[in-house]
Amino acid sequence: MNPIPADTFANAQSLHNVAFDAPSDTKLILPWKQLKELSICTFRLSPNYYFQILRDGSRLETLRLRLRPNLSQWTAAKTRLCTHPVTTLPCLRVLEIDSELSSLLNSICLPKLSSLIVCGDVESIELDLSSFVERSCNSVDNLSFSFTRIVGGFTQLLRMFPSLTSLTLRSPTFLDKAFFYAMAQKSLLPSLENFSIHNANITHDYMVPIMGMLTARQSCLKQFLMTLSLRGSPRDSEPCSIDWWLELPQKLRLETLSNAGMNIRIGTSRSRLFGSPEISYLNLGAENQ
Repeated sequence: MNPIPADTFANAQSLHNVAFDAPSDTKLILPWKQLKELSICTFRLSPNYYFQILRDGSRLETLRLRLRPNLSQWTAAKTRLCTHPVTTLPCLRVLEIDSELSSLLNSICLPKLSSLIVCGDVESIELDLSSFVERSCNSVDNLSFSFTRIVGGFTQLLRMFPSLTSLTLRSPTFLDKAFFYAMAQKSLLPSLENFSIHNANITHDYMVPIMGMLTARQSCLKQFLMTLSLRGSPRDSEPCSIDWWLELPQKLRLETLSNAGMNIRIGTSRSRLFGSPEISYLNLGAENQ
């Protein structure tokens, strides 16, 4: 099958939303100035191609860059990236970016950004993210991290977003319990209303700081969702389910918080051969159904 010519859609006047999963050598020429949504997933694209998107995508409202660029090419361009003129995207509200592309944050200003999704580890992006937030002067409401190691500096990164109302962690790696102890401090994300953790692989003893966090935030946190890959059940010989995994005092405390108005959903996910994973949630009574 012959590849699609790169300029096939260059003059498509009705084209506003584009999503493509490109081979490493594909650089589609698109009508950048009229696009409102753009999602790219590829392995290698030149830095100049990204800059063209930023320079000409003034009407973009959603930009998703799930990229795995050629690392040697990207490293060679690192200095030039940091000194590239800053481009303002005045309409952009949703940005999803791979952490390997965090240097692009030094080249953009997003005054209307409300939702930021970061994929990958974040240890090396704190400086890029800090300068980006200061430059954009925006109030991000929704923050999401995928496949991220939750290390000591993660809470410092969260403090860059004091007005955050929603935090999502997808397939996180928790190295210790320090994050949950820190989240029990209401000075960290004081406006947080929705907190979701998907596919967390933790041991039973993590429930102690998690319960402390929920108790400390019961006056402001409206919804807490957590799906787990269970390890270290206190009843190792019993079936691996959330009902068996939690101790009775913990379940009673969760029911109390639920009855007081916090929407709590804690469950386990089980992969299936076809379709989405099967999720079983803890029954906290009629109030939480």
